[in-house]
Amino acid sequence: MAGQIVLLPHPGPERHPPRNQPSRCPWPSASAVHRRKWLTCDGAFLASVGGKAARGTVGVWCEYEAPTFATAATGAASWLHRIDATELLTTPSGDELNTDPWIWHPGFLWSICRQTRKHENAVVRSLTPGDLILFGSVLDQKRWCLDTVLVVERRLTHPQNDAAYDRFVRQPLAKVPQPLKPIAHPRPTKGRPWSANAETFSFAPVQHHKLNHAPARVDISTIVTSLKKANGTPASAANAQALVACPHSNPSAVWQQVADAVIASGMKLGICFTYPP
Repeated sequence: MAGQIVLLPHPGPERHPPRNQPSRCPWPSASAVHRRKWLTCDGAFLASVGGKAARGTVGVWCEYEAPTFATAATGAASWLHRIDATELLTTPSGDELNTDPWIWHPGFLWSICRQTRKHENAVVRSLTPGDLILFGSVLDQKRWCLDTVLVVERRLTHPQNDAAYDRFVRQPLAKVPQPLKPIAHPRPTKGRPWSANAETFSFAPVQHHKLNHAPARVDISTIVTSLKKANGTPASAANAQALVACPHSNPSAVWQQVADAVIASGMKLGICFTYPP
């Protein structure tokens, strides 16, 4: 079925704890630049597209801006992060950076990231079920590295009724300081969840072993270059960071290419992430 594939690059550097408190990574200011964390949590995953779901502790390259505990890591990350669930009970300070996309239960949710311009808002309004949104980061000015795949299910009329989403996404957006623009009522785009009979579904690449040794992020530059070329998007430094919507005759086929690239990298498909109690 025809649809579109949205390439959504967001900032990719790793989030580090402060030097004077390396065991805990605090909440960045609302005006700070978003970054990625190599983070551990409970999750469900697939070792292959048609495989059986398993559950356990996984590592995932993701955006999570609320405070985390940090320990030294090796490999592609300097730090392994663990969610500080006590933050769920705190009162918003009014100067906290939101998390987007949100991968924890009950989402995958895309709230407002890269939706500030007329073109970007038009892309969101044009989404239909089955469209594919690829979140990633351009590293070393050339590698387009994946962190989240969202297959569109529907756009919600109001935010999720979930305590963690409310605290870490909606409340920071509603209380950002001036001159930033508060967003009291985001309308998230919800990702299609995994089911045994789903042809495509939302996921994030995960690792299930040796979590203190982070894998490299999954490089899908070849897929992205092919999509941009077919869309007539010129290759340039500016376009590398642009949100690009590519009409496509078969988004499911591209989804399969991306899933295959994740499996070939040695990682698994993370299909559900549980916020700690």
